[in-house]
Amino acid sequence: RIPMFCAGTAEAKTALTTDEQLADRFEAFEIPAWQNDESFLRLIASFQAVFPLRRSSDLTSLVCRRLLLDRTDGVTVRIVRLLETLAIDAIRTGKEKIDRDSLENIRVPAPLLSMGHAVEKALS
Repeated sequence: RIPMFCAGTAEAKTALTTDEQLADRFEAFEIPAWQNDESFLRLIASFQAVFPLRRSSDLTSLVCRRLLLDRTDGVTVRIVRLLETLAIDAIRTGKEKIDRDSLENIRVPAPLLSMGHAVEKALS
């Protein structure tokens, strides 16, 4: 009787619904991609507020939000990983902030690793 939550791609949903045992036990819900709306603005503002950066970032501007969505297809995990990568890069380069230039010039795609792995990798 322990609630369980799993997240995955469209392939994971297919696996869930095509296996009779799983399909009888779980219900699949699709989470839509983020849109450039008030909810997305609040999400980005919450991340920006907790970044350990010495200078103020500018992620909530319309241009930066559009760039974030374009780079991540509005997928939550990609947004988080890109923000993690940008924050690590801002610290490593001494820029200490994330702005439009950061989003336009990021050299690598956001890794699909846990935050701990990304930080370990950045520090090594």
